[in-house]
Amino acid sequence: MAKVVIHTTWGGFNLTPLALATIRTNSGNLDIDEWTIKRDDPHLVSAVEKLGDKAGENLMIVEIPNDVESWYIHDYDGMESIHEAHRTWG
Repeated sequence: MAKVVIHTTWGGFNLTPLALATIRTNSGNLDIDEWTIKRDDPHLVSAVEKLGDKAGENLMIVEIPNDVESWYIHDYDGMESIHEAHRTWG
């Protein structure tokens, strides 16, 4: 099961300095930031699980079942949700 961090209300995804410091320390990547980190990064997920609201406002961890092959984050004015990727025509 994949875990993904999303932002649940208007505004946009952001991380606190404490969350970024935790992620950078645990991953060993000092250049990582909230714009480049993958939302399923285990260091991000761990930071949100451990820090809760101290990781950032309105963050939520969504579990994606193993049988979902492809997914993406849909963003509407900062409110995010996970969608299973599929094909559409016309």
